[in-house]
Amino acid sequence: MLIMGTNTWKTDLNKDILTAQTVKFGEQLNKAGVAELKKAWLDYDNKVLWCLWDSKNNDALRQAFDKMNEISGMSSKLSIVDDIDMLVTQNH
Repeated sequence: MLIMGTNTWKTDLNKDILTAQTVKFGEQLNKAGVAELKKAWLDYDNKVLWCLWDSKNNDALRQAFDKMNEISGMSSKLSIVDDIDMLVTQNH
């Protein structure tokens, strides 16, 4: 199942550290069999990070995000999404 994580923060975060931590978090969840990080987008100036996950265990993913938010001070919203890319490319 595809899950979009929308992450926001209020304090200043180092962009390089944020990027490295995102990759590390993705590797940890993949290794644990919870979810695979498919893609991430960062709008640093507006303090928003989107991550697309292929989740095998949504409850464990939510728990991992809750724990990460406690440590980092970020806020996250997880949403189930449908991949319409294939539909869009078929129509063009």
